[in-house]
Amino acid sequence: MRADRGHRPGGGRQLARATVRWFTVLLGGVETAHLRATLSGSTQLVTPQAVDGRRYAAFAVGTSLRLTRLTWINAAGKAFASTIALPRSGYTQSQP
Repeated sequence: MRADRGHRPGGGRQLARATVRWFTVLLGGVETAHLRATLSGSTQLVTPQAVDGRRYAAFAVGTSLRLTRLTWINAAGKAFASTIALPRSGYTQSQP
């Protein structure tokens, strides 16, 4: 029997589990260089990726944060559209 049996990493403290919500945005034919996700307390800048001929932006949000706005940014770094009509998690198809 091992002497450390039953002990947790971090000096015996129970570690919290991280729970996240996933968001995927299909960018329907819009030339978007970045998608900025504004969260309660921070922002994430996401670079769209092509998957099977379609461009998507995907990101994860911790349960302590809330997605409040999506902003489309062009190659010149200028915001050209935004929305606050957002799902709580999951998939959305957007065309600004």
